[in-house]
Amino acid sequence: MEPETLLPGERPWEQHLVVGLLTLIVQALQYRLLASDPSVSGPIIDGREYHAEAMRLVQSGVAPTLPHWQSPLFAWALAGAYRLFEAKPAVGLIAQAFCAFAITQLVVSIARTVLPPRAVLAVGLCAALYGPLLFFSSQLIAAPLDAALALLALAIAVRSSAASASWVHLAQGLALGIAVAARGTVAPFGIFLVWRIFQARATLPLPALATRGAALALGALGGLLPVGASTWLRYGKFSLATANAGVNLFVGNNSDIGSSTAIRPGWRWDDLNFEPARHQIFEPFAQSAFFTERAVGWALHHPYAFVRALLMKFVDTFNGAEIARNLDPYGALGRTPLTAVLLWQHGLRFPFGVVLPLAVVGVWSALRDADAAPAQRRSWQALVAFVSLNALGITVFFPSGRYRLGLALALLVPAVEGCRVLGRWWRARTFDRRIAAVGAALLIAVNVVAPMTGPDLREEGALQIGWAHLSAGRVADAVRVLTAESLRRPDDADVWRTLGEALDRAGDQPGAITALRQAVLVAPRNAHARHHLGTILFTTGRAAEARPELESAVRLWPAHPLAWIDLAGACLDTNDPAAALRAGDAAVRHNPNGGYGWYYRGLARQRTGDSVGALGDLAQAALLLPTAMDVRLDWVQAIDASGRRGDALSALREVVRVAPRNRRARALLRQWETTTRP
Repeated sequence: MEPETLLPGERPWEQHLVVGLLTLIVQALQYRLLASDPSVSGPIIDGREYHAEAMRLVQSGVAPTLPHWQSPLFAWALAGAYRLFEAKPAVGLIAQAFCAFAITQLVVSIARTVLPPRAVLAVGLCAALYGPLLFFSSQLIAAPLDAALALLALAIAVRSSAASASWVHLAQGLALGIAVAARGTVAPFGIFLVWRIFQARATLPLPALATRGAALALGALGGLLPVGASTWLRYGKFSLATANAGVNLFVGNNSDIGSSTAIRPGWRWDDLNFEPARHQIFEPFAQSAFFTERAVGWALHHPYAFVRALLMKFVDTFNGAEIARNLDPYGALGRTPLTAVLLWQHGLRFPFGVVLPLAVVGVWSALRDADAAPAQRRSWQALVAFVSLNALGITVFFPSGRYRLGLALALLVPAVEGCRVLGRWWRARTFDRRIAAVGAALLIAVNVVAPMTGPDLREEGALQIGWAHLSAGRVADAVRVLTAESLRRPDDADVWRTLGEALDRAGDQPGAITALRQAVLVAPRNAHARHHLGTILFTTGRAAEARPELESAVRLWPAHPLAWIDLAGACLDTNDPAAALRAGDAAVRHNPNGGYGWYYRGLARQRTGDSVGALGDLAQAALLLPTAMDVRLDWVQAIDASGRRGDALSALREVVRVAPRNRRARALLRQWETTTRP
């Protein structure tokens, strides 16, 4: 490395300060430009789920008694920010800015191990202005936190070696374990860390190697443990994996990955998720195993197709385009003049389409440098291993721009080295033809070859904006946006379903019914649309029309507790207590904490002559629904019907005490207090 005189801004602390300040300024500018964007106050898709989970933790401290669908780390971080400040999405976005700050600081730290001071500063400035990071940090999704944790594992790796003390390997394992808990695609980097310890067998005695390997493994287990412990506490089962692992593996490993990776949140994604339930598999981890077995079975029986799919996904992982998943970086939501400049795909797919070819030039030149110090060479090897093995992890599942965010940011280091190489060639009026040819070919390929996987979200901007308005409670705005979108895209079932939800919340039940009928017409397998349609019909006194819709909903999603509850009520209203009892049984089985399942089953048992069973069910319903006075009154009357007027009278007086204005309760109390039961 050429010795260079340190100029102002090139000392390590100055580099971290300059890059940190620029990061926060850019993030603040982006949020200022997004102040009126619906996505700030109304998170959508994954952001809505993370926000809801964080709100549950803040408000009650109690999470659902289900395993984690996806990594809980980001939801925990959001809940911490909400507790410290205010439970609003805008606070979460400020927390995202500090994730971006941590990322750029880590990138500077990594660059300092292999680059001279001026180049380090350039890497930090590029990271602060990296368009995809800016886009993802302006949404309530886990990508920035995932990238920060992955880069932390890399930052330790580039500064350590097999000869480092055992506590360093423990810290390395802990950082890797936490990074894997956040995003499992980072896991293959552990192969390099183990290999590096094994490579030191010629210089370290076997006990020292064993101690370092054990420290690495113990740290990794410790990093994964919080998710497993949380799953045990909330679900009673210890698992280091989340419940979405199986379906995500299947999405990228089947006979038609082009179609499966194009599935985005909506009725098609729901229909795929409901497949295990249609095979009578209801336990979440068993459902995950169902998809895992299908993916592994396909790979074993079709090895050539599996290898071809891996190659397709590997190429797409390094495609210049930011491959979408749930959000389109090139779409309308979250777009500002700033991201329009820093993230575009016209001609060159900037920035990744430029970063990758430069990074290849930089890595090739650095690894062939015979004068490099051993520590510097080890750092380059760790960086290359991180990128390669992270890409392998992504390839096992499926590519996405947000999954490769940490990988892309790490590539900024060799990309700046590539610029230095080009500068040396320019000054010397010479160049390495092989490196230049590879770089030029790659520049063309990553900017010309179309992605083979991933959804096309170009048409979905208005739907996402409608979702955002609805999430933020701006129902009128949601109705306006979605009505216009339904006219523009009349064949999109998700638009009609979301419009139906918005109209229902606006109090326009006839309009909601019309929209939801259209959603069902366009997509007959849309279970959520059928359930919502059946619910509105049932609650507006049209049980005979509601029943077939609700029966279709539970047929498409046999584990839907709310649909079973509404179906039980519709069956009662159509004078079919036997069918209501079957639906009530299913509702209670799938959601024993849902009070209305017990309630409708109790009413069904009353009508079928099972007064003892009815009394028990109505008692449980009253316990789970203490503020539902009609439920408690039906329980009171069931007590009276069992011949226990005294107990019923005491329970009725308690109802009147809690709800003194309830006319039905007061009338019944007057009647019982002035008459004597024969």
